[in-house]
Amino acid sequence: MSKRYYKHRPRNRGIDAAIKHIEEAELLTRELGGTDQDVKQWFYDLSSRELDQILLSYEKSYGPAAGQYARETFPAWKSGKRKMSGLVAGRLFKKIPPFMPMDVKFGLVESLWNHIGPTRKRLIKAGPEVSHKEVVDAVISEVRGLVTGWEIPEGMRNRFNWLAEKDSVTYQKLLSHIKDQERLLGERVLKEQIPVLKHKFENELAETTSRLSYVIEVGKQSVELRMTSDITVLAVGDWEPISRGSSYDTEGIPWWVWLIGIAVVLFFLAG
Repeated sequence: MSKRYYKHRPRNRGIDAAIKHIEEAELLTRELGGTDQDVKQWFYDLSSRELDQILLSYEKSYGPAAGQYARETFPAWKSGKRKMSGLVAGRLFKKIPPFMPMDVKFGLVESLWNHIGPTRKRLIKAGPEVSHKEVVDAVISEVRGLVTGWEIPEGMRNRFNWLAEKDSVTYQKLLSHIKDQERLLGERVLKEQIPVLKHKFENELAETTSRLSYVIEVGKQSVELRMTSDITVLAVGDWEPISRGSSYDTEGIPWWVWLIGIAVVLFFLAG
């Protein structure tokens, strides 16, 4: 029986290395909470003395050659002329948290929260028989619910873990900071918006039976109040679009809605 010989293609080491770097970069992104640009920007903005402290720690862990490479390549990383490999970034960024002041850590959890924090829209519908006090109380309750009734996204937990370095006290401080910031945001929104809402009740609604749509934005979340004769009670739930044929005073409606409406009118006039 004759032997058959199969020729095996050699693996492309360049492709394998590129795939590995991509995987390492994705792992770092997940560890830092889903976005690492804010962390990298903080790193690139360090003073020479602050940078040297981190690189000395990096050198102790990974050797003089690695430390020298990082020092020589840092300007190219910072300028964008050279991309930091996933392996180097993963090792280097593990060294950063011990050198961060707590206020910087607070800033980095806020930055991520602004990207991946909750996006929720609530709707309050009330008929003419519902008292103004009931409506205002419902608005206050919904705004407070938006800033307290959320769960921590996975990306936030990852960043908390990275910044806290397995220290439960630091982890709790970071979590408390986000909770406090959201609570203060809710209080500020209520302080600014409730007087405006009461003013509309006392003036516009007292003189007209027109419908009212009033939107209160809380960060990336919102509460919309719709006063309408379509119902006789107070109804609270997740947001839904205004039904066709309804007419509302559009206080608080985003500017782009107006632009779409104007464009439609001009289209028909042109026809």
